[in-house]
Amino acid sequence: MRKLNRSALSIVTAAIIGATAIESSAATIAFQGFEANATDTWAYATSGTGGAVGGAGAAVEYPAGASRVNSGSASYQTSDGTSTVSFNALDVSSFTDKIVGLRLAAISTGPSNGLDAGDRVKVYVALNGADFSPTPDLTIGGFSNARWLYSASGEASTSAGTAATFAPSAGGVRTTDGYSTLLVSLPDSVQSLSMKIVSNNDNVGEIWSVDDVTVTGTAVPEPASLGLLAGGAAMLLRRRGRQG
Repeated sequence: MRKLNRSALSIVTAAIIGATAIESSAATIAFQGFEANATDTWAYATSGTGGAVGGAGAAVEYPAGASRVNSGSASYQTSDGTSTVSFNALDVSSFTDKIVGLRLAAISTGPSNGLDAGDRVKVYVALNGADFSPTPDLTIGGFSNARWLYSASGEASTSAGTAATFAPSAGGVRTTDGYSTLLVSLPDSVQSLSMKIVSNNDNVGEIWSVDDVTVTGTAVPEPASLGLLAGGAAMLLRRRGRQG
């Protein structure tokens, strides 16, 4: 009987571990690709000047091969102004390992133009219904007509509440310090999230392009699911005991 109980316990334990792993898999909590379709689940509003949803841009922009869109057919673009994209409050209480991410390209319409030190993209995160801090969590700046593609390898990351600033070390076409991936990690204790992105530049030939705003996390297993598995384990052990 002891061997049978151990065998049954091993089976049920494996089942619980497997079910927990499945239910705890990484998930997309919300997404906004500015495509105005069903995949865009994180609602937003815009304000300011110079910002609009747009397409890939002209046939020839810079760096060579530049597109203002990372995926799909649209992105949010700011040129010659200051614009704000404000995302609605989002319930993230059922997740851990939460990260807010977005993609960024710095595009110019001419070969000698680009984003300068005063041109910035600022990401603000507000947690659990609080107001936005006056200090952005992430600031990305240009430098002496810098420009980069979405495929540039620079990654700018921080934790919510810890201000961080990134900028290229020189002008022109940037690769390793072209900050195309922006990430803000959130504490597991966070229940709700709001975010805004403020972009500015001062020339019609300069474009900040934001795309694929994503919130990801690991789903927390429902207690009821684990309770059902535990109940099933107890029943199986009792049945095995009677059989023994």
